Amino acid sequence: AFPAFLECDCCDHEGGELVLDADYDPEVLEHVRILKLAHDELEALGLELEEGDLASLGVREVVVTLGPTGAVVFADGVAEHVPTIPLEGIDPTGAGDSWTTSYLEYRRRRHSPVSAARLANGAVSAMLGRRRGR
Repeated sequence: AFPAFLECDCCDHEGGELVLDADYDPEVLEHVRILKLAHDELEALGLELEEGDLASLGVREVVVTLGPTGAVVFADGVAEHVPTIPLEGIDPTGAGDSWTTSYLEYRRRRHSPVSAARLANGAVSAMLGRRRGR
């Protein structure tokens, strides 16, 4: 994940541990239009879900996913929490990747960041809801 890269020592020995590494070149972010981070990646950077911290990344649009509690969308200097639709007893495997893909597709279709997050939540809830019937 970027910018909190995952590193593995597996080349040195078997069973290398994956660790979040916050050592990145901030200039790389000058070329990023939308930055998606998981909450643990944000914390690895020493940042919190506050507008000032998200603005400090220098990216106009930052999305921080929070797993089953939703996402925080930061755009135009404002951070907004977009909650998910709770689903119990369903394997969430693939939900994060599906959410990110949906979010980017809705942004490509010119939805606002918050609208894209809400629609992505709905798309993933529908996907996971179909699993209930299996």
